[in-house]
Amino acid sequence: MSDIKAWVISNRRSVFAVLVWLMILGGVWVWAQRNGLTVGVLMDGLASLFRDSPSGVSIYLVAFAIRPITLVPAWTFLVLGGALWGIWPGLLYAMVGGVLSGVIPYHIGRIFKNDAPVNPVAPSVFRRLMHSAHENPFQAVLLTRLLQLPYDFVNLALGGMGIPAWAYYLATVMGNLLGSLPYVLLGASFVGNFDGGTFAVDYGVVALSALTMVVSLGISWWLRRRALKKQADASAGD
Repeated sequence: MSDIKAWVISNRRSVFAVLVWLMILGGVWVWAQRNGLTVGVLMDGLASLFRDSPSGVSIYLVAFAIRPITLVPAWTFLVLGGALWGIWPGLLYAMVGGVLSGVIPYHIGRIFKNDAPVNPVAPSVFRRLMHSAHENPFQAVLLTRLLQLPYDFVNLALGGMGIPAWAYYLATVMGNLLGSLPYVLLGASFVGNFDGGTFAVDYGVVALSALTMVVSLGISWWLRRRALKKQADASAGD
């Protein structure tokens, strides 16, 4: 317990940023509940807006960018992109939107960046995370994308750790390419008229979606093993 308290004290600005973020999310959730809005209702309305408006793509990207404060899961926008525009246009829009949706939490984390060295009495899991991120920021960010970790809180933490913007955005683009593809493919597998309820499922595309998910997790597993081996070798050398 004292170790956790010591870590919280040494990283108080980052902890404060997380608390502010949770308060914002909680306020949005309360507002949505009071107005009878669910994720399904919200996404149905957005799908109609994206499809029927001449500026549908632009509206989609703006909605994706502010998604962190609306509590709409990122995967819903990825699936929706594939369903509305097909595989390749949908993947392009989903990748751009995914990067934009990481801007807000990342830069909030940067505002409350903690420049203090890692506390030696902090729990080992936090020490490993901090050391790994600072020693190889690109690989650390890429790993979080491929592991499908909670997007918003990871972005907030990466900003709070002072991850360079170049590593954050470059790794996010590369990681999102493979991490987003399974969801976009899943959305693109539904073909037909959704409004009329007459649509079919392309099971070949569904299988491809599952395959890309396995490949993504496989790459993340390999990167994680490689990072752990390097840490073990470094510890043995000390």
